[in-house]
Amino acid sequence: MKIFFWLLSAIVFIGNVAGQDSAKVSSFTRFPEEIKADLKPVFDTRIGASRDIFLVDSAFYFRSDDEADDYCITAYSSQGEKTGRAYIKAGGGMNEVAGGMSAGFWNGKRMWIHDLVTDKIVIADGFNNPKTENNIRTYQYKLPFSFYWLDMVDSNLVVGVGSGIDNSTKKLHEVELSSGKIVKSYGDFGTPPAGIPLNSWKMAYQSFVYAKPGGDVVAMACRFTDRVEFFNRKTGSDKIVNGPENFDVAFRPIQAGNFWAMERIEETRFAFLNGVATEKYLYLLYAGHQHEDPKRNNGQIIFVYDWNGVPVRRITLSRYVSAFTVTRDGNTLYCDNGAGMIFRAGLDQ
Repeated sequence: MKIFFWLLSAIVFIGNVAGQDSAKVSSFTRFPEEIKADLKPVFDTRIGASRDIFLVDSAFYFRSDDEADDYCITAYSSQGEKTGRAYIKAGGGMNEVAGGMSAGFWNGKRMWIHDLVTDKIVIADGFNNPKTENNIRTYQYKLPFSFYWLDMVDSNLVVGVGSGIDNSTKKLHEVELSSGKIVKSYGDFGTPPAGIPLNSWKMAYQSFVYAKPGGDVVAMACRFTDRVEFFNRKTGSDKIVNGPENFDVAFRPIQAGNFWAMERIEETRFAFLNGVATEKYLYLLYAGHQHEDPKRNNGQIIFVYDWNGVPVRRITLSRYVSAFTVTRDGNTLYCDNGAGMIFRAGLDQ
């Protein structure tokens, strides 16, 4: 089957203007506090790079970046010893993950992975039970359409941003897992600039999604511009925070068959790579690299915001990392160096 690609002649430099009609917009150029974190080696997972690190009750759970692994998540003790336990099988069958994207560990009870390939969420439940291994139950829920990124709001509700192939003009959709239905949508992409297809426009502002524990606030962290948007689910308020570099989204619309997408160009930059949500703060790993930079999937800076959308601090790490987590009290940072070596640093609060 041949796929024909058609390019619009215009290269697009949009700036941070999408969806600002109803949102309060602010910009900044410097964090009020800047600190350095000296990372020290702790242990080697020997499983290669981690996509996610979860720390629950002093136990580590690493989500491997190796798609050839039999299981998606491997458990380690607080001393860095492999426990022999692994969770959520990789594959295309029932309760398996074929193409994992977002993942999380909700409320210390429920591990989950969103499967982009089969449009479902697979859950391993029961980590709060005393005899954990005998009580873990794995099951799945089908999602109503293709999501790019999700987070879990409560035991029966997830919130996510579409992959871009849907025709919705809304940014976020809440899905009731038990029914598989969208129960609420909010945040408007607005009207794209003249000549820019809606799907290309949405992909240019593709974002990671993070819910504050308890679910009151949901944040979207953009991939291709240094912008974070905060939605308060209780008050309905919407705040966009641009900065500190305030660089533009840069892309070219491209058509594959009947579908318009976004093509990265020389000027396209990566902004945020992943993040961690705690009760007090949102932590985001920042790259800032051109999209063809060999370090594009690694970052050396963590931006910290409170849940009102106020920039709090910039943490400069002593080395590049691929994934990280923060203890609940915010005092300790754990990172993967992109090769499975785990590093630790104290954070001066």
